[in-house]
Amino acid sequence: MNEGNHQGSEKKKKTNRSGKYKAYKWPAIIMITGLILSFFYKYGDMIFEDKTVPEAVTPEIQESIRETQEAFAQEREASMVEETIQPVELFLQRLAEHELEAALSQIVEPSYQSIIRENLDHPLFEQLIGAEIAEVFYPHRGLSLVAYCLLVNEETDVQAIVGVELGQIAYIYADDWNESQEDIEKYESLLEEIKHNED
Repeated sequence: MNEGNHQGSEKKKKTNRSGKYKAYKWPAIIMITGLILSFFYKYGDMIFEDKTVPEAVTPEIQESIRETQEAFAQEREASMVEETIQPVELFLQRLAEHELEAALSQIVEPSYQSIIRENLDHPLFEQLIGAEIAEVFYPHRGLSLVAYCLLVNEETDVQAIVGVELGQIAYIYADDWNESQEDIEKYESLLEEIKHNED
């Protein structure tokens, strides 16, 4: 009898387990179905939309885009040149008016003002009176904010390169102006670059 009871309890356990499993089966199916339906509701239009091939861009539109990009690039270039030239022109103007010291804070970067103040009686400044901007160049376009202006005074046979950073003069390179070897080498490399650009 014990054996019969034992077998009967095993059958009950198996039945209970399978019954328990059946009881939890329907909510799981309903949840999965709900997830699938909500997925199709949310992303169905992307899956089943009519995927038409986009029209090719006509040569006229391509030409128009190219012209617009070129015009934008030229406008940007002109703006950059104007931004670079402005403090240098003011520098030359104040130099000619012998009012450079009064304008230093306006046109020269703060870290370079003391160098110019200490050398206001340097012959270079007198020799640059009447100089003109011969060239504006950007040796490290995109990598550096520094632009350079080549100043030339044909009467005194003097040239200098002025570095402009963020709308203010940050460096001056010229013969007999720079004392450090590093600045002399920089001046020579900039002159080489100008010659290379002209070729």
